[in-house]
Amino acid sequence: MSRVEPEQIRVLHVDDDADLAELVALYLQDVSDAISVETATSARDGLDYLGDGSIDCVVSDLEMPGMDGLEFLEVVREDYGDLPFVLFTGKGSEEVASDAIAAGVTEYLQKGAGTDQYEVLAHRIEHAVAERRAREEAAESERMFATLVENLPGMVYRCRVETGWPMEYVSDGCEALTGYEPQALEAGEVIWGEEIIHPDDRERVWEPVEAGIDAGESFEVTYRIVTSDDQTRWVWERGSPVREDDEIVALEGFISDVTEKRRREDRLAAERAVTEHALNALEDGFYVVEYETGDLLRWNDRVADVTGYSDAELESMTIFDLVPDEAAGELMEFAERATKGEESFLAIDALCKDGSQVPLEVTGSRIEDEDGTLIGISGIARDVSSRRRSRERLEEFARMASHDLRNPLHVVQARSDLARQTGDLDHLDAVTAAAERIDALIDDLRTLALEGATVGDTERVDLAMAARAAWREVQTGSATLEIDDPGTVEADPERLESLLGNLFRNAAEHGRGDTRSLTLEEAVERADDAPTDAAEGPVGVRVGSYEDGFYVADDGCGIPTDDRDLVFDHGYSTSDGGTGLGLPIVQSIADAHGWSIAITESERAGARFEIST
Repeated sequence: MSRVEPEQIRVLHVDDDADLAELVALYLQDVSDAISVETATSARDGLDYLGDGSIDCVVSDLEMPGMDGLEFLEVVREDYGDLPFVLFTGKGSEEVASDAIAAGVTEYLQKGAGTDQYEVLAHRIEHAVAERRAREEAAESERMFATLVENLPGMVYRCRVETGWPMEYVSDGCEALTGYEPQALEAGEVIWGEEIIHPDDRERVWEPVEAGIDAGESFEVTYRIVTSDDQTRWVWERGSPVREDDEIVALEGFISDVTEKRRREDRLAAERAVTEHALNALEDGFYVVEYETGDLLRWNDRVADVTGYSDAELESMTIFDLVPDEAAGELMEFAERATKGEESFLAIDALCKDGSQVPLEVTGSRIEDEDGTLIGISGIARDVSSRRRSRERLEEFARMASHDLRNPLHVVQARSDLARQTGDLDHLDAVTAAAERIDALIDDLRTLALEGATVGDTERVDLAMAARAAWREVQTGSATLEIDDPGTVEADPERLESLLGNLFRNAAEHGRGDTRSLTLEEAVERADDAPTDAAEGPVGVRVGSYEDGFYVADDGCGIPTDDRDLVFDHGYSTSDGGTGLGLPIVQSIADAHGWSIAITESERAGARFEIST
């Protein structure tokens, strides 16, 4: 084990008696391991030793030829300041002691006959050198602190714990920070809390400060100040309460100008806000995932909307939590391609919170830091549900068109052949009727395919005016229309008229009975179900409002309960002349508006369509 050596003390002993000088050196080095002694036999020789600045203490005799001890002391004080100087002499008197003290001697000690005085001398030397070193260290610390304070981009302060927080001390940085000289604050000419802190921040600033005082702990706060030339700056303050006898008597701390930092932060916040707004405005989902773990690092609102998970829930999830288990391998391959910088595309279903699945088309790209190190993957996830529905709708449309048009086309072909073969032109009446049915089918198919599923700009529409306009456009025969103050509705005017028109046509075509060929059992059942007071003659149609929306009702034969779930299916019709597309068009237009439809029995035992808006 090594031993820590004491800090060495280099002593210069000056005495014109060389033997005595040598003897003193031996004793001092024997008494203290820290002391090493250099000897000189004259004061002038001693001055040569002092020139290199390595001597920590001078021990000198009083009476010496050429320059005595007091004269030597005067030179040392003039050239070397407070260097410890011990006058060690055999001649002692009050007068000598007084002169030595006046000259600035550190210690005055008389030589004795024994050896005890050498131990005393060694202790005096150690004490004198220790005090000087302590003063030098304190002075150096103070100098370093002063330099630090002067160079800090702000100011150091001490203030009283009173209203306005009057300053007892502020560093020179105060003027650069506030425009006020330190003396103005220290003299109370300018009060920090009443004149420098921004008026809008004064009340807010005291909360963390007072909390720190109450807890006896440090505090931090950022606020605005107003400078002497009415400029506004942002500052950051850190302070602590000062205690004396368990009582807080002051606050001490540091205040720094953070205006540029705050501006940068504000700019970055604004840029982040713009970025977030742009990302959240996307119709597609945006995501960033950490590569190693698959943790979701960032996403836009669309991801939460599609999956049904909240932002708080997504924070604890990985990308693999959002796909079915059987798709994990496919997702991993997609990620591998993306991290290699390859074009990466994936069609996959997202697993939503409610257990449903949403079809997505996902792109992925590699993200790197400034050093080119892989961070993760980012990309776009597009919900293709509507595209899938559109494809299914197109397939259904093609199926309907081929199915519904085939029968009347067959009639046209067959009747035309018969007319040519027999010359009977009565067959052409059937051809004309079939052609008219084809024309009606084409119109309804076009409406269903191109218009029903979409709406344009909406506005408040007067239902009474829309109903009258729709009634004029529909062949309703002898049917009558009654309007019972239905009010207004937010809708696309053209689509609303199309919805009403199809409901009117449905009432006119089907309101007075089923034109299909009925079995005997069906005819009896319809007769049994029909109200005894069912009206004869033209069908009456009524448009009115109810608590959830509006309705269209008739006084016809109604729709049996078992058929109400079927009437909106494509091709369903109880009329030989109907296309079976009128009510599907109604359903499609309602869906496009976000409305729902229910079928009930009207007050006159007919059909009542309730549209909930």
